[in-house]
Amino acid sequence: MLYQVIMDLLVLSAIVSGPFLGIWVHGKLDARKQAYERRLDIFKTLMTTRATPLSAQHVDALNRIDIEFIGSDGKKVRDAWKILLHHFDSAPVAPPIPRVDATQQEQVAYSEAFRQFSDNVERWVRHGDDLRTNLLMQLGASFQYDFDEVQIRKAAYSPKLHGDIENMQKSFLETANEVLSGNRSLRMYVTNWPAQEEK
Repeated sequence: MLYQVIMDLLVLSAIVSGPFLGIWVHGKLDARKQAYERRLDIFKTLMTTRATPLSAQHVDALNRIDIEFIGSDGKKVRDAWKILLHHFDSAPVAPPIPRVDATQQEQVAYSEAFRQFSDNVERWVRHGDDLRTNLLMQLGASFQYDFDEVQIRKAAYSPKLHGDIENMQKSFLETANEVLSGNRSLRMYVTNWPAQEEK
């Protein structure tokens, strides 16, 4: 008799809790699928924009890593991103541009400092490329993609014109900054004086 009552209670609780349990399990599975899709979107965005790392989409995807790759299964990705982020903060600092009336000695010192700065920037960029490649490899491995280092570095298309336009914009902004801050003057050539009216 007691056995039958216990069995009836178990059957009744299963009937009552079944739909709720099903909804709960479905919600958990759906949340896991959405988290996977958000992670995959970060990876796809970083892969498709790897030839343009300064683009807004690339930067946005990098900044979403800490939000989406939580937990122990995202630790390798977060660690790779943390190292790359630290590298971004260690960029070489350009020497101050000499004044327009700088002496020859100051100009020579600036040229040497700028040459060293350029060498440091080149090394910094190469190391950043290595760290970015490592991050993309860690991301790919988390989705069972089998990309090798050469494929990540070289198998991306970026039209030369895009790079040329980006370089021209950068050069224009740097020159405008130098002129507006008083560190560079504009050259002016007078080719024709206005005619003077006789009084």
